[in-house]
Amino acid sequence: MNDAPLEFAETNEIEVPMGDKEWVTTSELILPSVRIRDVGSYKCKTVAKGNEIFSDDTYLQLEGVYFQKHPESLSASLDKSAKLSCSFRARPIVEPAEISWMRNGAPLELAENNQSQVALDEKEWVTTSELIISSVDYTDVGHYKCVATAEGSKIFSNDAYLGLRG
Repeated sequence: MNDAPLEFAETNEIEVPMGDKEWVTTSELILPSVRIRDVGSYKCKTVAKGNEIFSDDTYLQLEGVYFQKHPESLSASLDKSAKLSCSFRARPIVEPAEISWMRNGAPLELAENNQSQVALDEKEWVTTSELIISSVDYTDVGHYKCVATAEGSKIFSNDAYLGLRG
């Protein structure tokens, strides 16, 4: 998902007059062949009297492409280990997804990340990832999420919060 506007989106737009100075415009976004890269939030933008007006977000989810298990919030003691995990399932794809982790919106580049990929059949994969923090300290506190990369697209899990106990 990215926040860039769709420059060449196929839409059908209908304008209906409701009176002398009032019109209702209806537009549909058409995605003829939905791919993983299309998963994400969408909103409609219109311009009226020079003002940009945006619709609420709507989310496109692909059937068969989802997080089976999102990371769960937990509290850990200082200097003790903590483990967060997630599982991502995708069909139909040829290659399994790769999972990385983010903390507070930033990628964790050197994170200890155990990952397994299991083929359920030739086009369906489950990828499971565990983020292990061997000795929790104050800098580890924050919001974590998994990022599954499949077919060049990124799909984000729900957030989990790692806090300190005691």
